[in-house]
Amino acid sequence: MIRLLAQSQNAIRNRDKIKQVVYVASAWALFLFSSAIYTVCQIQRVSNLNIQDEEDQEDPTLAWTYFAIYTCGVIPMIAIVGNIVQYFVHHRWVTKGGKVTGVLTKVVPRELQRGDFETNEEAGRYAAMA
Repeated sequence: MIRLLAQSQNAIRNRDKIKQVVYVASAWALFLFSSAIYTVCQIQRVSNLNIQDEEDQEDPTLAWTYFAIYTCGVIPMIAIVGNIVQYFVHHRWVTKGGKVTGVLTKVVPRELQRGDFETNEEAGRYAAMA
């Protein structure tokens, strides 16, 4: 992988944090998926052993049907709708959220001088922060 020289330390740190979030989210999704399969398999095993009461009978075919409907239909649709809403909110924020000016009012200096501050107290506070 070619590493660009112009990357800031903040960009590298944020990229590493995003990778960690993706790892945790992927592990959590895998855990939830495997626990759902385990639960449906246990429903099927208990049904095959015939150890349930008559009023507590659970249908394993219905459990697998619900699992398939949620895994292949409901969850992807919620994710798609959520991503579309997030896209439009972000798009609106980027295109209409900022203040647009046509005239540059003040140029930010590369280095601040003592004369850039109104009082010596402001200059001292800035120097203390830096």
